[in-house]
Amino acid sequence: MIVERVAVPIGVDLQVAAHKIASTATDMVARELNRAISKTERSAAQYVLFSFGGNGGLLGLEAAKKAGINKAYFFSYGSVLSAFGSSVADVSHTYEHSAAIPITQTAHVEQALEWMREEARLDMEGEGFDLAGVSAELELVLFDERNREKVLSITHPWDIGENPDGKTIKSCLDESNLGATPEQWCIDIVRLRVSAPLSKLDPSSWADQGEDASGALKGERDVWRGTEKVSFKIYDWDRLNTGNIVVGPAIIESVDTNYVVNRGWEFVMDRYRNGVLTRRA
Repeated sequence: MIVERVAVPIGVDLQVAAHKIASTATDMVARELNRAISKTERSAAQYVLFSFGGNGGLLGLEAAKKAGINKAYFFSYGSVLSAFGSSVADVSHTYEHSAAIPITQTAHVEQALEWMREEARLDMEGEGFDLAGVSAELELVLFDERNREKVLSITHPWDIGENPDGKTIKSCLDESNLGATPEQWCIDIVRLRVSAPLSKLDPSSWADQGEDASGALKGERDVWRGTEKVSFKIYDWDRLNTGNIVVGPAIIESVDTNYVVNRGWEFVMDRYRNGVLTRRA
């Protein structure tokens, strides 16, 4: 595919075409990084790049180098870090009803809110949560009927159980400071948010085993970098110990991805088995 669609049309060898593809991708990432950094008052050298995802370990340092970032991280769960994060994130649901009615006419939205509460109960119980451990809040988004650009958000703690406090939308509005002429306000959106906590990972901390990474060295391999053939040392991620240092050019192989340590960069395995990479002077 690369030969037919890239290498032949532009008249280069396969390895050069592949390098151009990867270089184009990292150019795009670096531009986006610099665009985001330009909106701050800091330089790229003051930022750290967290590199993860399927290509994070392969292309992360190249993008950091082009963006002017001097420090980056690789992670043990790098290729599935987003999925891992989702698996330990608190479970949350949001329910909304668009109303656009005066606050003096709340009967309809009270019914809509009861429907949302019932949906929330079914969802959270269906996912195995005890309602006693579920937290909720009600948000009312109001607008001034005389000036639609004037918007007010009111938030109240809520209960998706049997509502023992007897709270209603009207009682929440009555408790809120809506000024001398509250009747000018209209309810735009009724929003119910519910969440339940999940247990979080308590990462293990490993003792420093020294800088020598030779126990994880598997050998060497020639890697084409465009028209340049470079000898890379090959390491086994699982055999690296805390404190071990790997100097690029090197490739660290694991069961689910590879991590490229570019020439001019240094990798150190930290005590949580994350790779800390810094640009060498």
